[in-house]
Amino acid sequence: MNKKICALLLSAAMCFCFTACSNNTQEEQSTAVTATTTTQATTSTTVAETTTKETTAKPSTTKTQTTTKKKKITTTKVKKKKKTDTVTCTVTVECKSILDHMDELKEGHEEFVPSDGYIIKNYTYKAKAGYTAYDALKSACNNNDIKLTAQKTSYGVYISGINSLDEFDCGKQSGWMYSVNGIMPNTTCGNVTIDDGDSIVFTYVCTFQ
Repeated sequence: MNKKICALLLSAAMCFCFTACSNNTQEEQSTAVTATTTTQATTSTTVAETTTKETTAKPSTTKTQTTTKKKKITTTKVKKKKKTDTVTCTVTVECKSILDHMDELKEGHEEFVPSDGYIIKNYTYKAKAGYTAYDALKSACNNNDIKLTAQKTSYGVYISGINSLDEFDCGKQSGWMYSVNGIMPNTTCGNVTIDDGDSIVFTYVCTFQ
């Protein structure tokens, strides 16, 4: 009986010791876990602080420069022609139509008709501004020893003959006409003022068409 009691007491003592040791181990493990958790929390706090510092950016102090390019406006100046005190024109006197009507030409006038029909060809006349087509014709005839017959009428100067070829010398409708730059003015040559570069042509016609 005593032996059984001793055995029970011994077993109880061993269980007590084992339980105590087990509890100590669990407390140590729990403490270690708590310490580890605390360390992890501390580390997490550090990482969070670091992250906060990194993500908080300082405001940029760099100024954005805006460059505005100005468009250059190109203007073209139009040069105005200067008015000159002198003008230059050309004078031509021709009677080519007579060559096709020689049978109608007054007898003895054949010698006044050039073979090519030109009495004066492209004579250059220079004068002060304001001179007329008649002034140009007079100059051309005088400088080429050509006889000029003109009459003053109520309408102005009328050219009746050049180089001894007068009106009606080659038909009932024959006579002198003139043009300026290819256009026949509706007035006499004494009323037409010369412009620089004009081309003046006096033409003997056998018929008016």
